[in-house]
Amino acid sequence: MARQLESGHGDLSAAVEAIAPVVDDDFRRHCKVGAIGSGVIAIHVDSPGLVAPLRLRWANVVMTAVQEQGEFSRIRQITFEFGSGGASFQP
Repeated sequence: MARQLESGHGDLSAAVEAIAPVVDDDFRRHCKVGAIGSGVIAIHVDSPGLVAPLRLRWANVVMTAVQEQGEFSRIRQITFEFGSGGASFQP
């Protein structure tokens, strides 16, 4: 089940801005930043069959990108889960 956004952990659009430069069009097409909280950014993926492949390809890349941003320096985990809500990436 998806976590809800917790205040004090940055906003979803700032996370999109941090992640967008390092991902490809496939990621942008299928993923949204779904929630931020408790040191975790949850990436929502629009197809259950893409969750594992996208996690394997992008988890470390996304983690590095967000940790370089001051407001996300406390993020310790990026999760990928099936879901449709969140902040979209512009193709």
